[in-house]
This record gives sequence, C-alpha cells and structure tokens, in this order.
Amino acid sequence: MRKSGIQIIIPEIRSVLLILGLALLLTLPSCTSVDQEQMQEEYLERKIDEFRAFQHRNCMKEVRKEAKMKADSFFLQLAKQQSYDTMRSPRSIPRPLKPSVTIREDSIKLGPLIREKAAADSTPVPKKTPPDSIE
Repeated sequence: MRKSGIQIIIPEIRSVLLILGLALLLTLPSCTSVDQEQMQEEYLERKIDEFRAFQHRNCMKEVRKEAKMKADSFFLQLAKQQSYDTMRSPRSIPRPLKPSVTIREDSIKLGPLIREKAAADSTPVPKKTPPDSIE
C-alpha cells in the first residue's frame, strides 16, 4: 500500500505545530509577569552607564589633547636648544674703546675766498674765529 504525499506532510506539520505551541506556553508566563518598574530601572541604569562611558571618552579625549600640547611644547623647546640657530649664539665681542686723538691746529686759517661778494651781501657776516683746540 502506497502512502500519498499529503499523508506524509500532515504528521510533520503536526509536530512543528506541537513544538511551537509548547514554546508559546513556556514563554507566556514570563511575558505576563513583566514588572514595569524593574524594566524602567534597567533602562535608566543602561542609559546612565552609556552616559558615563560617553563622558569618560570625552574627558580622556580632552586629557590626551592637553597632554599632546604639553609634549609637543617640550619637544619643540628641546629641538630649539639643540639647533644651531644664530639667535642663541654667544654674545659678540664688544667694540674697543674709542682712542683719544689730538688734532693738530692748521697753520692756514680758513676764511671766505672772495671777500668782495661777501661784502656786497646785505646780511652781516659774523667773524669766525677758529677754535683753540678740539679734543
């Protein structure tokens, strides 16, 4: 006697439906006994933990940024000390003192070359006397 294809499928569907029904019966009591306050507390705890983690990440980011700036400034200062820049060279040698020189008095007195033109001018010409000595 041959079994038709429909008769073979029906027992398989029955077993699948039976397994689904048992799973539904087992999960049904847990779904009905949910405490709303406990769910809210768990949600708040999760959100608070996420916020603290976010704040910690931001704080660490700021700390790293400040530490990087300080480290960079340290290394820049170190590089400046090790460079051969002329700005940090030793002081230059000071100039020597100005020597004292005695100036000889000229034997020829200086005066206007053409006195006639000087006399024709309307402005008075003061008489210049040569200085005695310049030191």
